[in-house]
Amino acid sequence: MSDITKIEAYLEANGWTREAAGDVDFASTVAAIKAADEGRLGLLVSGCCGVGKTALVKIVAPAFGQHRFIDLADREEIEKLSDEWQELWSENLHDENVVLDDVGSELPANEFGVRLEPVAVFIAARHSRCIGRSNFPRLFVTTNLTAGEMDARYGARTYSRLKDLCVPLKLVGKDKREWKKPILK
Repeated sequence: MSDITKIEAYLEANGWTREAAGDVDFASTVAAIKAADEGRLGLLVSGCCGVGKTALVKIVAPAFGQHRFIDLADREEIEKLSDEWQELWSENLHDENVVLDDVGSELPANEFGVRLEPVAVFIAARHSRCIGRSNFPRLFVTTNLTAGEMDARYGARTYSRLKDLCVPLKLVGKDKREWKKPILK
C-alpha cells in the first residue's frame, strides 16, 4: 500500500475523502500512512475531539490485516480487560495488530494498592517483544492527549516507545460531530 495514489484511492473509496477530511491536511495523512507501511509501523493519531481520529484508524487498520479494536472509553470493555489485563496485555495481544482507541480516557488500574497504567504496561511489553523483529504486528493509537500530556501521564519512556512503534499523525480542524436534534429553545 506504499504507493501514494493507491493510498489516496483506498482512503477515498472507504469514505476518507478530501472533503470528509475537512480541515485536515489530506497529503500529510497519506504521507503518514505511506511511512507506516514502508517502516512496518502503526500510527499514533492525535488531535482534538471529533476531528476523525477513530474514523481514520477504522479505515486504515484493516488495510494492514486483521486487528483487535479496543475502545478505551468503553467502561464495560475496560472492566472486562481489567479483570484479565495482566494475562491479556502481556501475552495475547502481541501477535496481532491492535487498535487502542481513545488512549487517555481509561482509568488506571490498582494492583495490591499500586497504581498501574495498563496502557503503559502494554506498550512496554509490546515494545520489548516487537522491536528487533522483522515482521512485528502493528499498533494503532488514537488520543486527544498532546505529546506533553502523554509524557506526563504515562512517562517519557512510554512515549518514546510509542515513537518506535508508530508514525505520528496530528489531525487538526473543527469537531465534525453535529447535534442531531436542535437543543431546547
